[in-house]
Amino acid sequence: MQIFKLFGSIFVDNDKANKSLSKTDKKAEGVAGKFLKVVKSAGKVGLAVAGMATVAGATIYKLASKSAETTDRIDKLSQRLGLSRKGFQEWEYALSQSGVNIDSLQSGMKTLSQRMGDAIEGTGAGAEIFNKLGVSVRDANGEIKSQEQVFNEAISSFQKMSDGIEKADLAQQLFARSGQELLPLLNSSSEATELLKQQANEMGMVLSDDAVDAGVKLTDTLDTMKRSIGAVFTKIGVALMPMIQSFSEWVITNMPQIQAVFSTAFTIIGGFVSGFIEGIRLIINWLKDWVAENQETINYIVEKFNSLFNTVREYITAFIDFAKEFWTKYGEDIKTVLSSAFEVVKSIFSTAFDVITDIFNIFRDLFNGDWEGFWEGVKKLFSDIWNGLKDIAGKALDLVIDVIKGFVPMMLDAGKALLKGLWEGIKSVWSGIYNWITDKLNWLKDKLMFWKSSKSKMSSSSVPSTSYTPSNIPGLATGGNIVSSGRVLVGEKGPEILDLKAGARVTPLNKMGGVTVNINNPKLFNDRDADKLGDLFVNRLRTLGVVTA
Repeated sequence: MQIFKLFGSIFVDNDKANKSLSKTDKKAEGVAGKFLKVVKSAGKVGLAVAGMATVAGATIYKLASKSAETTDRIDKLSQRLGLSRKGFQEWEYALSQSGVNIDSLQSGMKTLSQRMGDAIEGTGAGAEIFNKLGVSVRDANGEIKSQEQVFNEAISSFQKMSDGIEKADLAQQLFARSGQELLPLLNSSSEATELLKQQANEMGMVLSDDAVDAGVKLTDTLDTMKRSIGAVFTKIGVALMPMIQSFSEWVITNMPQIQAVFSTAFTIIGGFVSGFIEGIRLIINWLKDWVAENQETINYIVEKFNSLFNTVREYITAFIDFAKEFWTKYGEDIKTVLSSAFEVVKSIFSTAFDVITDIFNIFRDLFNGDWEGFWEGVKKLFSDIWNGLKDIAGKALDLVIDVIKGFVPMMLDAGKALLKGLWEGIKSVWSGIYNWITDKLNWLKDKLMFWKSSKSKMSSSSVPSTSYTPSNIPGLATGGNIVSSGRVLVGEKGPEILDLKAGARVTPLNKMGGVTVNINNPKLFNDRDADKLGDLFVNRLRTLGVVTA
């Protein structure tokens, strides 16, 4: 405690720090001068240390209060159940393993005490129950056993009995309603129960009587302190009572004026609220009118927004699918890398904490004049630094190895996917080029065949007039909707029904006259003349709407 007082003085008051340093030991006199500058700067960290001390104090207080509550519960409840403190803690753990809360045992222990009274007198149900169990309430010297001893022997006797109705009925007679709750424990073996009690002691669950006494004393002290503080606030409240009474009387006396003021205020507020509501109503009506006038635009915006949303959703869905596939394939590698990285960070923090602790211990021994401890602290500091660096380096190397093992296959897969996509793109481009070239060659072939046929047919000095029926005009034999204006054929495969709007015109095909092209006495001197003639022929057909391309 003196060490903490010394450090508190150093960090809070410079004068006390200098005095404390001079009193620690004669061997530390030279140290005071060397570290005077360090001590003088202690005030700068005073607030930080004070804040840390506050947090630490609150934590310690909470921990102590919780511990005191636990020990006080052990003390009070063990007395109610007629058990020793040690026995109470052992039974609490053993019962919890059987799903029984020891708090619910209070009524059962009360019934047990009554049955013991019957057995001591040798009459009543208690004497009969203990005779069936083979348990005596008196020891070999004729002295009455404690309730805890009788409880232990009764539980052991029940555990030796066969499971069944008789056992359950006897347990309820001895422990009342608690007997039903104790059946899981009573159906186990006494060896298992003793093992649980032993585990409670070995695992530090059983507190000593000294610890319980200290906790009870602290509970009483804290209760006294709380009550004292409460009394202080009560006295403050009592002192404020006259002022509150005077204020209350003033309010009652001036209530008519107060009510008038509030009435005026509420009238103003009501007018404001009414105006506000009217304004909101006008805004809502304006919004309704605006929406009605711009419904088409709003629908267009909503449609575009939905389209955009669907597009974004598709991207998100695709990304989620990609992320799932990616995690399925590389998740374990990523977790391994992250685990290694966490180990590196943990090692760094652990080393830093050890170094800070060593430095604190070095200064503590230095201020106390413990030169042997000071030297051991210095050696430990360098040892912790060296071991920490080795540990960090080892963990970092493991991290690098895990990164290489995890991410190299990932990069290889990414490279393969990139090359595959590039190759597919090249094939797609080449396929497009090939198809384009093929189409052009077929077009050229058709043209050449057309002109060759035309030249052979027009080799004579004259060509008679011919009629051409427009075969490119679409027919309606299969039915359907008219999506654009223009000519169509009807009845080409039998009678049809055609729904037309007012003003539409129908022309019988036999009165249409076809498309007539007159060629009077053509003379072809060479291939160029044939080309010109063919171009004129095609252009005429386009003008008449027979050929569209």
